[in-house]
Amino acid sequence: MTQDNPERRILIENDDKAAAIFGQARECEVVALDTEFMRVKTYYAELCLLQLALPDGRAACLDPLAVRAPSLGEGLFGLNGTLVVHSAGQDLEVLESSLDYVPRDLFDTQIAAAFLGYGDQVSYSNLTRQLLGVELAKGETRTDWCRRPLTEAQLDYAYADVEHLLELQEILVAQLERDDKLQWVRRACAELVERRPQENDQSVVSRFKGGGNVPVSRQALLRELVLWRERTARQKNRPREWIVSSADLVAIATKMPNTPEKLASMTSLNAAQIRRYSNALVDLVNAWEGEASERVIWLPRGELDVAQKALLKQMQKRVRSFCERMSISPTALVSRADLEALLTGRPGRLDAGWRRELIGDVLEELL
Repeated sequence: MTQDNPERRILIENDDKAAAIFGQARECEVVALDTEFMRVKTYYAELCLLQLALPDGRAACLDPLAVRAPSLGEGLFGLNGTLVVHSAGQDLEVLESSLDYVPRDLFDTQIAAAFLGYGDQVSYSNLTRQLLGVELAKGETRTDWCRRPLTEAQLDYAYADVEHLLELQEILVAQLERDDKLQWVRRACAELVERRPQENDQSVVSRFKGGGNVPVSRQALLRELVLWRERTARQKNRPREWIVSSADLVAIATKMPNTPEKLASMTSLNAAQIRRYSNALVDLVNAWEGEASERVIWLPRGELDVAQKALLKQMQKRVRSFCERMSISPTALVSRADLEALLTGRPGRLDAGWRRELIGDVLEELL
């Protein structure tokens, strides 16, 4: 691999070298991190490469297929400084599932950029272009990171993914301090970390799309089906849609097939799915058959009345105006779902915390 300085980029493929780089990283106030992973046939993403960059300009690629997981986990837990990541959500997920690691202190450059008006979910390459004038190669974005040996092109891409993070963080922090926004970014990053340790049932249910198409009286059944699928996908380490599709879960909750034969005729489940899962699905249906609940779990489509829709538009306009004045990406603060929750009195992210403090009064004026 071509390098200006052969000491600047380090490929680590054994525990001793991993311990050495982590020992040096432990003394740093900031450490940049990125991951490469694959998730095609599994529920959990497979960690394929872990990249670190230190303030002295060195970048390291640690190979999880060669370095033992305990060595990687212990090394990460030993870090004392702030972890700098771009768009950290998936990195946090794979680090937690693979190494049981959640950082203590995180700075997400994508979140920081959103608070400074650089765009909604700005990419790492776009941000390096805007702030550093650096053009990054895009050739390895869809590569097979599980295959060994890694090519020079793959390693070049992986090193570049962390080499500029600390310089970006330094620039972004200076601009956030100038605009008196650093406290909000720190709180937003802390919230991202705090949500990670254990995904609860509510977050699984909230993420499910299509629940609003199911009558309210059947939504409690759909909730149980969604949670059953989540447990099964985790246990088998297979994608959720490979277990039972979301469309079929909605069909089961709506039509309530109470025998395997009816389940086969009322859904698009194939023979293998019927063989593996029909008993569990039918048992869930039969446990709920005849029961009804008026508890709204998913807001049905068209639930907002005319007055509420008009008020929602006013709220969105108020958010856009506020964010334009503050040079903040609107989605960094609130989503449409946040506004609908506030409007309909359902629990949401605007009930408390930094979002409430920053924009709550602006929205309360309309309610």
